[in-house]
Amino acid sequence: MIGGLPHIEVIELTSRLTDESTEIIGKELSNLGSLSSLAFDFHIVGNLQHFLQNSIPWKERRLIQFIFLAGKCPQNWARSPPILHGIKKYKRFLGYEGGGDERNSGLPRAIEDVLIRSNCFLLRGHGKLKALSELGTQNTDELRYCRIEECVALETIINRNGLEMSAFSNLEVLIVYKLSNLKSILCLEMEEGQSSSSPSPPPPLNANSFTNLTTLHVWKCPLIEHLFSSGFMLQQMSNLEDLIVIGCEGLKGMIPEGEKVEYEALTKLSSLLLGSLPEFVNFFEGVPTCWQSLDYVTIMGTPKLRKLPFDTNSAPNLKGIDGSEEWWDALEWDNHAAKLQLLL
Repeated sequence: MIGGLPHIEVIELTSRLTDESTEIIGKELSNLGSLSSLAFDFHIVGNLQHFLQNSIPWKERRLIQFIFLAGKCPQNWARSPPILHGIKKYKRFLGYEGGGDERNSGLPRAIEDVLIRSNCFLLRGHGKLKALSELGTQNTDELRYCRIEECVALETIINRNGLEMSAFSNLEVLIVYKLSNLKSILCLEMEEGQSSSSPSPPPPLNANSFTNLTTLHVWKCPLIEHLFSSGFMLQQMSNLEDLIVIGCEGLKGMIPEGEKVEYEALTKLSSLLLGSLPEFVNFFEGVPTCWQSLDYVTIMGTPKLRKLPFDTNSAPNLKGIDGSEEWWDALEWDNHAAKLQLLL
């Protein structure tokens, strides 16, 4: 079939085929010498491995755009709206569902070989990975967009070792979804087996993790109690523009009480959406904040939140706040005029 088109440069075939057809087409794709763009659901990791070992354009780095799917990926996974957004902008996408049976609870070799060249990555259903940074800085340095779903063992995105290696220093978009065991985005605590008799040492001076992050979406992660686990993490995310937190039942606030923050927080944040956070009480109590860029706010399902950190003076560009009438009426305001002006 495809073998009769030896000079074809662009192929897009992401619909799920039978195992037999996928294997046959995968082998034919590996024989095409002019490919510059390929979208294909390899299904079985072995099919992807065969392609990587035999494709001349891949080995010579002439395959400059790709969408590679492998594992138990749902049909038309790559066509879902959030994934399409990442693919259109970043061009080199890897989607993998599975993992946990490999060495060091990591990823299959073929997935690692593609990941190191990818700038857009979706991982779903990994069974043993406890920290995403355990995938290795060398494998994830190119990533700009990362979405993690339903990885039951995942406890944090970046652990102490990952921070010291400046993991995810180029990442622009991070989306985490249904991570039932996630406790933090960035963990400063020492690794297991190291001395815990004294407080964690201060963060590395030159750590660049998350310094380019502009979008953070956290969905249905019930064990997170504070979105920003430390003042250090808050400062690392100083370029954040878009923040969504929905369905995190254990979230109490944005940052633990007593955390020190040297600079005004989230000065570039323009969009904020909070929803279904039954235990959420406060934003940044005692932390200097600047809302000069804040444009639009939606807050739903936060019955314990009684006071907002912004008003018409601290957020001069804020067009309004969208929330339920009952919640809005129960809010406490220092400036009653702001309450009337900001209600949408």
